[in-house]
Amino acid sequence: MSDMQQMMKDTCQRFLADVSIRENWENQPHDDLPTGDWANLSELGLPRVAMPEELGGVGGDFQDMCEMAYVAGYSASHLPLVEAMLGNWLCGMAGFEIAEDAVPMLAMDSLISDEPAQPATGTVHNLRSARFATHFLLPETRDGALWVSLVDREGVTVENSANAADEPSDMVANLASAEVIATAQLSCNPVDLAHVSALLHASQMSGAMEHALETTVQYTQDRSQFGRPLVKFQAVQHMIAEATAYIGASRRISAAAADAWGTDNFGFLAAVAKGYTSESVGPVTDACHQCFGAMGFTRECLLHVFTRRLWCWREEFGSERYWYGKVGEKIRKEASDDIWSFVADM
Repeated sequence: MSDMQQMMKDTCQRFLADVSIRENWENQPHDDLPTGDWANLSELGLPRVAMPEELGGVGGDFQDMCEMAYVAGYSASHLPLVEAMLGNWLCGMAGFEIAEDAVPMLAMDSLISDEPAQPATGTVHNLRSARFATHFLLPETRDGALWVSLVDREGVTVENSANAADEPSDMVANLASAEVIATAQLSCNPVDLAHVSALLHASQMSGAMEHALETTVQYTQDRSQFGRPLVKFQAVQHMIAEATAYIGASRRISAAAADAWGTDNFGFLAAVAKGYTSESVGPVTDACHQCFGAMGFTRECLLHVFTRRLWCWREEFGSERYWYGKVGEKIRKEASDDIWSFVADM
């Protein structure tokens, strides 16, 4: 990671740590975008971190966007940073110029299927933070190429809903009747949208798991039983070590996938990253809650802020079963005779 990347990551982490507090978590789902927090975040340029400078962005790259997603997950942010970064990144790829205070979002169901990108002619369900969008990006496949249209929020119907972690997960309708501002062909493949969304949320999940484990370690150091801290018990140490291994592997796989953006290996590595990270949620959250005991399931204990999100996120943008199916299918078709060479060449 370069010095500039580290500086942006540290800035994002400090800001989100200041605004990601009990009051904001308990007030979720918010009906409106918390304007003060969002304005300050936007002033730092973080929602436009991967947008070209000539279009008003920071000029960062795909890896920067994934790092910011990790920080957003680590903070359990109530702000739609990941969704806005993705929308601005796509606007940058398409060459769309949008207002500095615009919040563009990709109109794609978070519960993905095998269907390729098509015009959003009707309703999109489970659209993360759709209520905060000022514009929507509608993907479409034309002759095997990916096109995207930028439409205005005006005239679009957004029905507020939430997932089990009290995060905005809305239904959007009447997209077909919205005013089209611009249309462009993107350089990536139609299936890349699902892979990009999956990888961003894998990075987000890694951050949330990291914070949940740090909270757990601190609790086991502070809490004593039978005259000694919980962390001194071998069973507790084993659970923490196992969770640490899962998180470390998830983080490394997600970083490898981000580094592979623009190569032929990206889709496969992104599928592995989201599949493994979703699989890791179970053992990591189990270890955290077992170390906390009954206290971890109470509202007073903020562990649930991270674990409830993780239980939702592991299913969104493809569960481990979905992505492992894709991984197995690719290996069966392309490397069934020599799996080791296939993996080693990644």
